[in-house]
Amino acid sequence: QKHKDKMPALYRLPEDKFAQVREKVKLFFHCAYAALSSMGESCDDSWGYALVDADGVLLRLYGTPAFIAWCGERGIVRGVQFTGAAGTTAITEGRRHAQPAESRAEEHTVPSLWDTDLFFYPITLDAESIGNEFYSHSSAEIRTGGVTGDGHSIGLYGGIAILARAGAHSPLLPRLLEATAREVNLQLYWYNVSC
Repeated sequence: QKHKDKMPALYRLPEDKFAQVREKVKLFFHCAYAALSSMGESCDDSWGYALVDADGVLLRLYGTPAFIAWCGERGIVRGVQFTGAAGTTAITEGRRHAQPAESRAEEHTVPSLWDTDLFFYPITLDAESIGNEFYSHSSAEIRTGGVTGDGHSIGLYGGIAILARAGAHSPLLPRLLEATAREVNLQLYWYNVSC
């Protein structure tokens, strides 16, 4: 019992802090909503999407009611924060390096994720294309996600993850995730260059 009590768990933000986070990232949430709502209709009970901000806060889950209930049983709910305290996950690693990442089953540090596979794709924009009033006003909320090969810095908005029952999903999910993330990236790009 003592050992179990010391096991890491996912931390959930208090509701007031979560409301503040949602307010800060409303552009990102809005741009992701259309793509994820439509793509969420293709999910089955074994997998679904999660939208996370640059700090790893889970903003929303997309999927069937059965999938969302399954996530809830594992403590994967809105407001949960995937940071270093959550140990090794595709979300923590993908955010850290602003790169696609995946983690499977018992690779996770948190035991409640041992029957879960995670795939993460970051949502970034080249900082050269983020010069509008929104970015200038809230640049503190957009993390630097590193530097591209040609020397441009990258703004990290957050990312999209697919969460799935370990081993019970299509091997095509990472490709589907990439396509969905690119759609969200496109929405953000058009917003940024048109404002």
